[in-house]
Formats: sequence, structure tokens, C-alpha cells
Amino acid sequence: MSIWTIEPRDRLILGDGRPKDAVGHRAASFDLPLPTTIAGAIRARIGRDATGHFGLSTEQALQIAVHGPLLTELGQSNGWLVPAPADALWHKKDDGSFVLRRLRPRPLAEGVQSDMPYALQHVAIAPDARPLPGKPARGPGLWRWSEFERWLSAPLLDQDVPADTPSSPDRPRYGLPLPLHDERIHVALEPGGRTAMDGALFSFDGIRLQTPSRARLALTCHCADARLEAGMLTLGGKRQQSYLDPLEDAAWPEKPSDPPAGDVWRVMLLTPAVFQDGFLPAKGQLFGQQVIAAAVDRPQGLHGWDVRRNKTGRQRGPKPLRWMARAGSVYWIKAPASDNARADLLTRMWLQPCSDDEQHRRDGLGLIVVGRA
Repeated sequence: MSIWTIEPRDRLILGDGRPKDAVGHRAASFDLPLPTTIAGAIRARIGRDATGHFGLSTEQALQIAVHGPLLTELGQSNGWLVPAPADALWHKKDDGSFVLRRLRPRPLAEGVQSDMPYALQHVAIAPDARPLPGKPARGPGLWRWSEFERWLSAPLLDQDVPADTPSSPDRPRYGLPLPLHDERIHVALEPGGRTAMDGALFSFDGIRLQTPSRARLALTCHCADARLEAGMLTLGGKRQQSYLDPLEDAAWPEKPSDPPAGDVWRVMLLTPAVFQDGFLPAKGQLFGQQVIAAAVDRPQGLHGWDVRRNKTGRQRGPKPLRWMARAGSVYWIKAPASDNARADLLTRMWLQPCSDDEQHRRDGLGLIVVGRA
């Protein structure tokens, strides 16, 4: 069994790395777990024996490849959910409905120059049609696979989408919102008494894998290690418990039967990726293909606690902060010319990690899918 579901018993506390004092004694949480969080939980489950002793060395644990997470809507056939693509642009019209437009690469106008690296200095990102007046609207945080598959495979000019509901007209009727946040306030008590300690009011933010529509969600990951067994595992802060179960007779979304048409392909991140050049892969290439344009939102921080002693014998401590390209980021690459090379490239790229560093790829950072430009 390779595909596993993780269903939290309670809320997940996924600290975003900011000190509590920086946000007023409030520990903020990510909207979804990072791939490294999932990989750490799965490796801990594999390495721990019946007595609770962890029997693997750090090096052995890090060799276990864990890819994910992808969200799925339980009880739905083909219920995969993916982050909203960065090349999707929403505008709200006067009648309350929404129009969805795609951002695409365009050659720079004559006389315009750019300081972007590699081939990106020759293109701009713009919609197919002139944007509607006003700022872009807020779209859904998650897309259903059926919606996303159409977005990948078929070029789209304009698509009209009704509002979500008459009582909630601020979002299009499309996809699902991100999981709900659940903030709880705590207070410390004076030792030996039952009175609140002065100034010791604080809160922890977490998420619940459900949406306002009561959709029941679960995290899924891919791990082919034969030692992984179903059971309970701890995930996120405060050692919250989650249920780990195999997803019977299931596989992640299959790659298209034919490679995308055209000389340019779109590549989208389903999980955040770590690149040497910030938002760009090393040398401006993905799987050996030149990146010619990118639609990337603000960076996301990757942090954690290093349980290993370094070569100088220093104590364990926090890992250095790394910046990631967010899930949903879109890259346009030059496609190979021959049919055989195109088919081989699609197989090598589909739902495979693309981060520059091998360990980051084993952690599942940078899972990608490919579509038509």
C-alpha cells in the first residue's frame, strides 16, 4: 500500500514560526501542514517500536521518501483537492457573479526592459483579455480535481461563475475554502492557587480539516515503505493525535494519456518547493527544461527543529530559515520537440518533487503536475 490518509482526531496546531510576542502572545498556524511535517510524522511512525523506542538513526529516517500532503474530500469519488493556481485571476462583476481569467506569458512591449534572471527577462504575465475594473476578487483556496483538470488541459479565455450563495456572495461557486481556523485562549494559574497569573493570557491557533459546508477532509501522502502500518501518530504541535490508514484501491491522480500540446507547458506546484535561487529552480530549469515565465506569490518560510548534533558537536537547535515557492505557483517551460522526449518528460515530472536538493525532494517538497499553456 502506497497511499495513506491522515485524519486528525482534533485540530492541528501548525506554528508558522513567528514568536508569540511578535503577534501579541498569539501562536499563528499555517493553513495546511508543510510536507516536512507530514514526512517527520510518517518517519516517526515507521521508526518507533511497540515500546515507543525510536530504533532508526537520523540518516536512516531521512532516507524514507514521503510525498505529500494532498487533501481529499472523504466520501467523494476522485475527491482530490489542490491549492488554487497562481495563474487564475478572479473579478467580480456588477451583477454579483464572477469571471475567471487565466494569466499567460506575453512578450515584453517594445522599449520595455526587465531585470529578471534567465529567460524571464523577455516576458510578462498578463490575462488573455483586458482586466475588468477594480482589484481582483478573492477566489477559493482549494480547487476540486475535476475543475483543476479542465484548467490544466484546456485553454480558457473567460469563464463566468455564479456567486457562492445569496447569503455569502463574496466568493465564486467554485472549489472549497481552506480549512477552518480554530483559536483557543489559555491562561496560566498562580502556583498553589486558582487565580490567573498576571499577564499570562495567550492563545494557540489551529486548523480543523473541515470547511464551512461541513465537507470532511483528510490529508493523504505517498509512502512505499513496507514497515509503515496503520495506527495513531502525532502530527503538529502539542502532540495532537491523528489516525493513519491506508487508502484502499486508490492512487493519486493519473497523468494524462498524451503530453500537453504546444511548445510551452505549464507546471504547477501542489506542495511548496525550495529552490537555490528563491522562487526559481537552479539555472532557471525544471527537469532540464528552460523556465520562460513564472507566477509566484509571496514566499513561505520553512523552519523546524534539528534533532541532530552538527559536526562540531554543538547542541541541537532550530534549523536555518529557508524560503519556499508557495503551493499553487505556476511555471511555464519550453517543451521538447520530439514526441518520445515529450512523453518521457511527462512521466518523469507528473506528481514528482522538483526541489533542487535531494533531501527536500525526499521530503515531498515541490510536487508538480503538468498542463497545456
